[in-house]
Amino acid sequence: MLQTFLVLFISILFASTAQILFKKGIAEFGSLDFSLANIFSLIPRILQNSWLLGGLVSFGMGFLVYLFVL
Repeated sequence: MLQTFLVLFISILFASTAQILFKKGIAEFGSLDFSLANIFSLIPRILQNSWLLGGLVSFGMGFLVYLFVL
């Protein structure tokens, strides 16, 4: 049971870290224009932002760890 809570805590830690990384990454963009014409130019900018990529990796790790809780 203690092991389950420890794995759950690690999963929550990954998810919280991901939220912080996403916030830091989006703050670098400033205002964004989500028009259909501009959406394709945002994709390379998003993929070049290390904070956003770190957030995606952290969310993925949290998801995988959470699967062990189930």
